[in-house]
Amino acid sequence: MRRRNKPALALALTLTAAAPLAVADEFADGEAVMQAVFDQARRHANQSAEVELVIVDSGGRERARGFRYLHKILPQRTKSLIKFHRPASVKGTGLLSETPDDADRATQWIYLPALRAVKRLNADDQNNSFIGSDFSNGDIAGRQVSRDNHEITSQDAAKIHIRSTPKDAGDAYSRIDSVVLRDILVPERIVFYDRNGDKLKTLSNKRVRKIDGMYLVVEAVMTNHQSGGATRLTKTRIDLARDIDPRRVGMQGLRM
Repeated sequence: MRRRNKPALALALTLTAAAPLAVADEFADGEAVMQAVFDQARRHANQSAEVELVIVDSGGRERARGFRYLHKILPQRTKSLIKFHRPASVKGTGLLSETPDDADRATQWIYLPALRAVKRLNADDQNNSFIGSDFSNGDIAGRQVSRDNHEITSQDAAKIHIRSTPKDAGDAYSRIDSVVLRDILVPERIVFYDRNGDKLKTLSNKRVRKIDGMYLVVEAVMTNHQSGGATRLTKTRIDLARDIDPRRVGMQGLRM
């Protein structure tokens, strides 16, 4: 029996994987699969990277932005900090996410350098676009496995198809369909449906690297089917060994 808890399943920045499975029916249910995906993300308590975010509108026009990403697993909670350093229009903007292990969703704060102010994001704010991209603020923080009911809809030797249905009827998504690569336990793609049941966007994990014994998504694309836009995230200068000072993923780091 696999251990159950209430983890966060980060979408683009912290998905990882594990060793191959011997048989196709290793997992008893969808929750066990999503729990296993999460467990691989905890192989390293510290993660840092440089991330390029490229937003492409429906006409093919691109806007590039760069930020530093810090992720730290602490006792009873996980924290992550995003801090933009380019372009000038968003330089200094920060997003801090904190997810207690026993909570159903993250708490988030945004720092606006022009106002020198920190704002705590409410539920509606978390559904809003992350700095004009096709990711929401909540997508960046990740979803708790306990937030949804998970069902295996099909599986074979290579892939496991999971349908996740939010327990909260007021959730931004009506369902989420994931295709998990069995041998490394990384989602190949995740499809999000809006409140009306229409396909909203698809996260495609394009490139995965094995780093220090962990499989890490280093390039992902979120395609918005309703707007015609897309956003690409690419990670470089990845460090899983250096200890991150907890203050750097707290209010002090957010304001720096």
